[in-house]
Amino acid sequence: MWPLSEDTNEVVLLCAWFAGEREYVPLGLQEYNLLASWLYQHDLRPRDLKDLSYIEEASVATGLNLERLTGLLNRRISLGFYLEDWKRRSMWIISRSDDGYPLRIHQHLKSQSPPILFGSGEPSLLGIGGTAVIGPSMETAQLNRFIHTVTELCIQHHSPLIIAGQHPISTQLIKSGIELGNSFIWLRPGKLLGQPLDRPCRDAKASGNITLLSSRSPADIRTFSEEPEIGSLLVAMCDHAIYIDSNELSMDDFNSGEAILRSLPKKKCFVYRHDPVSSLAESLLSNGAHPWIDEEIAIDAGLFNGSLQRQIKQNEPLIETTDHTGTNTKSSPPSAEDLSGHIHDDHHSIDSSEPATKLSTTESISQNGVQGELFD
Repeated sequence: MWPLSEDTNEVVLLCAWFAGEREYVPLGLQEYNLLASWLYQHDLRPRDLKDLSYIEEASVATGLNLERLTGLLNRRISLGFYLEDWKRRSMWIISRSDDGYPLRIHQHLKSQSPPILFGSGEPSLLGIGGTAVIGPSMETAQLNRFIHTVTELCIQHHSPLIIAGQHPISTQLIKSGIELGNSFIWLRPGKLLGQPLDRPCRDAKASGNITLLSSRSPADIRTFSEEPEIGSLLVAMCDHAIYIDSNELSMDDFNSGEAILRSLPKKKCFVYRHDPVSSLAESLLSNGAHPWIDEEIAIDAGLFNGSLQRQIKQNEPLIETTDHTGTNTKSSPPSAEDLSGHIHDDHHSIDSSEPATKLSTTESISQNGVQGELFD
């Protein structure tokens, strides 16, 4: 991940918030899509924006303010200080222009894929998939028992846990999962990405069992409520989801429930219900989600099918686990298909099925031997 590619360096300058941006606001997703489309149409890449003449042409064609574009791209000194700090804290950065950008995110979100991802920990976990658990912001003894059941099932079926935020329910999932030796993708707000972890989490991260991920930089000062993309990333990364309903305790900060609702019936969702059932749980169930009755019925209904298909394909477990003796059990790495991000940002067009702003390029190309849909 280090050093940054030339393309990623320019995308970070254009789109990342560093701290106190007031004069030049970084580009939003749709603005960046406009710029990326123009680059593609002119056979250019983000790194070519070092040339002022291209910036001027892009400004005229896209309607993006020239002074704003040049002001953002001139933040190189500030970026240098931040990159030094993030590298020192073992963080990494990838953009849609990089080979390592997760294909799962591209396939699910298409034009809504974040231009940049910030992370820490083992990046290969991003290609494996797993079980997203969406829960309330509070915990109870009953919920904690259910969480322990879920983590046991996930370790048995070689399915990493994918969670969001830092609510007590997420903390309990991590605590239970670490004890059992499971792997995690932990989606966090940008400003929490560099927050110190407790000792068990640090050990799990050092052993490659936790990956932290955000679409916003650790220096981003915007509030959590302005980060709904966390829920979209959660659903994009998973094979299936378990929604823990609790009408009194629920507070979906990241719109994760709405994101899984939009993904039905393509992705399976299982709803663990409480009385009274929330309106979101009712919507999930009426749109194809399965009520959680017990683990055997859930498995028969397709829970862990994605994990089973990966095991059949690779003929061995996918993740490194720890057995009851404390011995590490090694597993094969994800396939090239799972981890490939080599469909380049500047060589995509927006998929017509997406609700985002539609751009004109709808062709497809073969990149590194992979036929890909163009979305930027």
